Amino acid sequence: LRYGTDLALQSGARLDVVHVVVPHVPLAAGPDPIAVIPMMVDDRPQVEAEFRTWCETSRKEGLECEPHLVDGDPASAILECAQQIGVDHLVLGAHGHSRLQELLVGSVARNVQSRATCPVTTLRALENRD
Repeated sequence: LRYGTDLALQSGARLDVVHVVVPHVPLAAGPDPIAVIPMMVDDRPQVEAEFRTWCETSRKEGLECEPHLVDGDPASAILECAQQIGVDHLVLGAHGHSRLQELLVGSVARNVQSRATCPVTTLRALENRD
């Protein structure tokens, strides 16, 4: 978020912060589909609180900031939100998954980069760097 905020401040742009909430994906175990285990935790309340704090701080720096929480497939939801907002540049955080994870589930950042109609900057989180 810091890089995107700094970029927006330097260019006089508005900052739209997007987080995609992936719907719960139940996993049925055993012969009865009644045994369901939620695979993902809804992090919406925590993200909303972090976005409010981030946008309040950004506004104090003179930056227009708008948070967006959307549901769905991450890459598709980011691209759809970007189109609705009319962004001219996307800045994405990459999780730095292993090659096996990327092979199995794909890379959201790579998917967005290949389908976006505007420039995309992808950053790896500092804790994921070797």
